[in-house]
Amino acid sequence: MYLLMLLACALPTSAQQAPYQLGPGDVVGVLVFGEEELSVKEPGLPVGPDGRVGFPGAGMVEVAGKTCDEVAAIVRDRLTGPILDPQVTVSVLQYNARRVSVVGAVKQPGVYPHVPGMRVIDALAAAGGLVFADEKESSASMRARLLRPDRTIVPVDLREAMAGVGESARLEVQPGDTLLVERVAAVSVLGYVLKPGNFEVPDGCRLSEALARAGGVDEEAGDLRGVVLTHADGTRVEVDAKAALEGQADADIELLPGDVVYVPRSAREANVVGYVRTPGRFKFLEGEKVSSLIARAGGVVLQLGAVEGARGDLARVSLSRADGTTMTLDLTRALGGVEGAEDPLVQPGDVVFVPEERLEVAVFGHVVKPGRYRLRPGDTVLDLLAAAGGPIRPREIPAVSTAADLAHCTLQRASGETIALDLSGVDAGPPTGNEPRTIGAGDASRSARRGDVPAVTLEPFDVLYVPEAHNRVLVSGYVGAAGYFEFRPGETVRTALGMGGGIMPNVGSETVEVRHSDGTTQLLDTSKSDLALAAGDEIHVPFMRNRVAVVGYVTQPGFYEWHEGDTVIEMIAAANGIALPSIDRNVRVIKGDYYRAYLFRRENGEDKRYELDLKRFYEQGDQSVNMALLPDDIIMVPKISRFDLGAALGDILSIPRTLFDIRDRWNP
Repeated sequence: MYLLMLLACALPTSAQQAPYQLGPGDVVGVLVFGEEELSVKEPGLPVGPDGRVGFPGAGMVEVAGKTCDEVAAIVRDRLTGPILDPQVTVSVLQYNARRVSVVGAVKQPGVYPHVPGMRVIDALAAAGGLVFADEKESSASMRARLLRPDRTIVPVDLREAMAGVGESARLEVQPGDTLLVERVAAVSVLGYVLKPGNFEVPDGCRLSEALARAGGVDEEAGDLRGVVLTHADGTRVEVDAKAALEGQADADIELLPGDVVYVPRSAREANVVGYVRTPGRFKFLEGEKVSSLIARAGGVVLQLGAVEGARGDLARVSLSRADGTTMTLDLTRALGGVEGAEDPLVQPGDVVFVPEERLEVAVFGHVVKPGRYRLRPGDTVLDLLAAAGGPIRPREIPAVSTAADLAHCTLQRASGETIALDLSGVDAGPPTGNEPRTIGAGDASRSARRGDVPAVTLEPFDVLYVPEAHNRVLVSGYVGAAGYFEFRPGETVRTALGMGGGIMPNVGSETVEVRHSDGTTQLLDTSKSDLALAAGDEIHVPFMRNRVAVVGYVTQPGFYEWHEGDTVIEMIAAANGIALPSIDRNVRVIKGDYYRAYLFRRENGEDKRYELDLKRFYEQGDQSVNMALLPDDIIMVPKISRFDLGAALGDILSIPRTLFDIRDRWNP
């Protein structure tokens, strides 16, 4: 498309009846041979309603009524000096001047094709006619003007135009004209604002208020300092709207009914090229710095894990000004948040080049992704560890791999120097993915967020070695699956018992022996407390010697470990309480007796039985019936029914002897 437009403008006069004259609405492009930053291709530069275009390096140029060659000559003259013998070509990318614009108080404001002989009434009809605020309003309260491409203004009497009489009825609309229809008590805000249009304003309305009603200026595209104000009588004045918005009273001028405020396109553009994610031309805000512009270009490309990948070097950023001056910037401190670091303001026509950096290092040992990496200058050992996915940490129980020993890492320099590193304070896990990492504004040093871990700066061809740790623990005794297990930092004795299948119910004791590597032994009641594991620990679960049997109609009959002060009610609760209702052979619904229990105890070589009436405990809180237990006691909960003590006595008396026999067989 761009080439076709170039050819169209380059055709000789004989092939075209007359050279095309630019007008408002046309979109033009400019090609400066050998100067890519000064060239503009699609989507191009639109010609504003004022007939002007802002060209890179050449400023605002009056183009309305001029040919492409005439405009190219003007741009060439303005570029001569900074550029030796510039070759400039101006082309038309979109021919929109053969149209008319109808804006203001019409039903369908917009741009419409021009028809030869088109009159004002035809243009109004194309836009759907006038829009009235209420039934009382008529064309008498409206005002219309034709804005010519040559900046002349032709007043229009709407009543004559709509009645078909007078000069306004015969007035023809020319290509590129803008028919502006407005209420007398209204102002128009056009151009690069968020909500352009006509606005009814109170008397005394000022420029800042009108811009606010239009949603404010598009800060990336609009030029606040070059706002054009056109009065109803056709006079024009250029105002500094930025000063008005900042509260300067003399700049915030009072608007009159029918005023047109036009915010032109800004010429604040700069190029970002090199090793950034999205190189190209960017509009920048006033006061924006180079680091911010790089961040808006996607930041520096850092392809983690790819030795062949290209990276941007923030320590050697090149800044070329429109006046030909060049400077080299180290933006690592500015992007790291260091106050007062070198970071100049962006100027129109700047070219920011981010070169490739080369810092090749390697990491081996117990990391997720060992291998060679290319990092940026200034990166540290912690950055290399993060690039390699972090240290290996077992994630399964029981662990299938040994963890990394961060306390005994080594860094081998190309010079032969070996540095011992303790990285055990690293608290950040590995990255969540393998996607490229982008460094932009505000990317503070990651090393500074790792506590007391030494932030050793990498040098070319450094090799980091992360050894394997030996975090093992032995679990033995009365557990489900005794053996050796790997544990992670921070895990405890209870975790190790879980790896070993847990304490055997009714057999293993909850009070375990923890033997440390230094030879010391510690007793730990796991039902009440826990203990962090250390390498070389051995955990032994002994037989549950002191225990009490709970039988009969309870939910989980069996042996339970005895503790000093345990009572009958507490031990029944340990067996999960009285059994739920069930059906016996005689089809009777039965369950455990909530109010009775039998306690069997061997005293002085004799078996004794105590019948406990628990009703007083449950209903009155009488603790006297809630007997304290001794080791080897047996609690039996009978079923709730008519109970024949004589018939069941033989069975009851046989229970203690059987349980005692079982106990003796389990004793080691």
